[in-house]
Amino acid sequence: MTDNFADIYHIFECAKEEFENKLYEICPFEFEKMWCDSYDNSIEFSGLLPEFRLNPEAFEFLKNNGFDRCYLNHNDMWETHYIKTYPEGWRVRYMNKSGGEGILVEEIPKSWSGKLLDMCTIVEKPTYEKIP
Repeated sequence: MTDNFADIYHIFECAKEEFENKLYEICPFEFEKMWCDSYDNSIEFSGLLPEFRLNPEAFEFLKNNGFDRCYLNHNDMWETHYIKTYPEGWRVRYMNKSGGEGILVEEIPKSWSGKLLDMCTIVEKPTYEKIP
């Protein structure tokens, strides 16, 4: 392995491009930004259309490439979260990100309990427009 930062960065950029291309073949979508968080071993995408969801093959691809979680940040301030124990994903909106309080969800994942449940309001279906 090289100690030269330029070489390391080039290897990273090539690997990232190959990863993005393979993911796009499985589940075509456009995003503004992609990043990873080591604290929860997740990959995150931002700038997605409200109606976009990962297909099962795409989440399987992410898991096979070492990620435990995937977060989609939609441009309507809703998020879709995928984890190994809930691969179909769930939609959530943290109201504190827009000055409000509480959490809006389409359905409550079975793993949620306690104080988190008390903060949730279940919504039938997001309106796909900005909620004040």
